[in-house]
Amino acid sequence: MRALAAALSVVIAAPAMAEQCPMDRTTFVEQTSKAEFVADKVAVAYRYLCRGKADKVYARPQKKLEDTCDGGPYGETYFSGTLAGKAVIAVYTVEKAAPCCYWRTYAGDDKAVAKKPLQWLKTGVPTLEIGSEWLTIGPDNPPWPADTGPLKGGVFVPAVCRAK
Repeated sequence: MRALAAALSVVIAAPAMAEQCPMDRTTFVEQTSKAEFVADKVAVAYRYLCRGKADKVYARPQKKLEDTCDGGPYGETYFSGTLAGKAVIAVYTVEKAAPCCYWRTYAGDDKAVAKKPLQWLKTGVPTLEIGSEWLTIGPDNPPWPADTGPLKGGVFVPAVCRAK
């Protein structure tokens, strides 16, 4: 009996493996309305603070800079996708600040986003954790200004991993 109780305690105490999903195959579901933002492309713009200045933009993490500069990576992750058939871009920004992170969303044809030299990543990378609080789009994160884009006011949780 004691062995069974010990075995059960190990099984119960073991953390569940969270499902990892390629970001470009993730569907974010709004908690209340159940609206879906379906991501289909991802780009990243990593930056590092070296000697008090932002370094150039990288499309991949730079381990050497993480070790030698003042933290990072900082920067943006761009999710291109659709909401109710309309193109949307959701941008997750990480700054060296407290709070560190915030979301902004834009119409797919937003001119300011279109001017950025984004390098869309190959499909399947990077990944995120389904249900992740860190990559839930919204709610607003004061003192950062509130999102005024297509997903404003919602809380979109990464909820579904679509097959290829």
